[in-house]
This record gives sequence, C-alpha cells and structure tokens, in this order.
Amino acid sequence: LHFGKNQVFWECNERRACETFPGGIPKHSAIKISTSLPPAGGLTAYGIDTRPRDVYELWDKIIDLYSAAELSYPAKDKLLAIGGVASTIGIQSEYLAGLWKDDLPRQLLWTTDGRTHSRPVDYQAPTWSWASLNGKVVPRRSKHNLDSLTSRIMARKNDSTPAQDQILIQVIEAETELTDPRNRFGPVNKGYIVLHAIMFRPRDIVDDGLPVSYVMDINLQHPHITVDMFCLPILRSNYEVNSLVFGLLLQRRVESPGTYYRCGNFNMGVEKFESLISRNSKMTVYDGMQPEDHLGISKDMQTGIQRYKVVLC
Repeated sequence: LHFGKNQVFWECNERRACETFPGGIPKHSAIKISTSLPPAGGLTAYGIDTRPRDVYELWDKIIDLYSAAELSYPAKDKLLAIGGVASTIGIQSEYLAGLWKDDLPRQLLWTTDGRTHSRPVDYQAPTWSWASLNGKVVPRRSKHNLDSLTSRIMARKNDSTPAQDQILIQVIEAETELTDPRNRFGPVNKGYIVLHAIMFRPRDIVDDGLPVSYVMDINLQHPHITVDMFCLPILRSNYEVNSLVFGLLLQRRVESPGTYYRCGNFNMGVEKFESLISRNSKMTVYDGMQPEDHLGISKDMQTGIQRYKVVLC
C-alpha cells in the first residue's frame, strides 16, 4: 500500500492500481509508483519462469524492503506481519523464522546496511535469522549482485549459464519452535541449525595479513556475546573475476559447547581462503578449535580438510 497526497495506491505482482484506476493503472498513464517490485505480470514479465531460484530472489527483494520498515511492536509483529506474505508467495519449502530451508545456505548470508544494530531485549528470532535484528538488512544475493534478475536475463539472452556457487556447509538439521503451532509462518520461541562446516579463527587471517571484509551485526558489548569469535565459510562464488568466499562470524555460547550465536559476516578472496584451508589441513589437529568448540569432527582423507559439527541458535 502507498498512501499518497491525494489517494491510496496498491500493488502486487500482477497489478498496480489506485482510487482513480481501481482496475489497474493504464500503461501510458502519467501516474507512477516508485517501487522495486517486478512490473505487472510478475516474474514472467521479465521472461523468467517461477523456478525455485527465481522465487527465492523475489523473497530476497521483499526482505530488503520489509526490514527497513519501522514496526510499532517488532517483538510481536516482526515475523507475524511478513508471515502473511510467506504463506501466499508459493515457495514449496519449510519456513524457518523468515528463511526457507531449501535455500538456507544462501539466505543465512544476509548482512546489515553497514551499521551495527542492538539485538532487542525481547526475543524475536534466532540470531541466524534477519528477523532477530531491528533495522535494514540486505540479502547477500542482492548485496553482491545488485541486479541479479537482470543478470539472469542477460545470461539467457547470451545463451550462457551463470557460474554455479559452491556451498561449503552441510545442513544436518534445522528447526524452530512456533509460538502458535497452528501458524507455521508465525513468530517463534526458539530455533536452531545443526551444521557440518569448516571453521577457523579470525586471528588466522590477521596473522597471515590476508585481506578480508567484516560487517558486524551488533555491538560486541551485548550481554549475550562471549569473547571468542570464529569464522564459518558458507558459500564460494565462482565468478570469472573477483571470486569470493562468504561466511558468518560467530561467537560461542560459554554455557553450551559447540553452540554459537551469529554476530556478523565476512568475505575474502578465494585464493586466500584456499591458502588458509591448505595450511590448516596439514595439521593433525587444527589448534584453533578446542574440544568444547564443537560436537564432533570429521576429516576428508583425500583433501585433509577438517569439518566440525556445530549448532547455530
């Protein structure tokens, strides 16, 4: 809904209308709405079918817009309000506090708009969900590629296929406890994700002088945060130029071994990442991870890469 000076406008993925033209604003009308939503006709107007990846990109755009809104009662309404959109968008996947399980690795990589936020005193969502913060967040897909839908179109016109990203984690389990079990798109009491993942310490990067970019979600003096920080790489982008590895910054819960809160995100060059992993894989046991930092460890016999079982909450 858009509340204009003289009338109300409304829009969806099929139509834009107003009080003057309730059946739809004529294509050549002087009346315009400033919006980031696709034009009338939905995704098909872009020449894109409604495959899952395209729908997830649309969801990213919705979160980009929605997270900037200032709700009167975010603790109660943050997930409740967006749940109505989630229930009608048509994504066939399990819904987890504002994220979709089938696209979970990419959706975990949301970032703030460059400003740190304070996590609300009243619980809103697990720290791995964008809904845990009050403030604008940007899904990683639209952050790294500001017009991802357009790039997909150009790739199809050129009969080329965009490079496939490489997922670096394995999601073992992901669940939320709903406040109202009858509403799977509603608020949650808690949630967790169990992963097998590569992990290393930020100090490993600093000691080697490797270039890395960090964005913090919150002020590190927040009472829910401990002093230990870890890097968990999630996705490797395979672009011809400027390939990057994206991941999360985590801090471990002192009272719960192998369990972590999200506190930010990072990215680093692929070559530097491979150099770091190669060095760590030559160690019999990586000294940056202590027994209390994980729930289990496995090592690839061919590559020597060590992966840890951890819980995000």
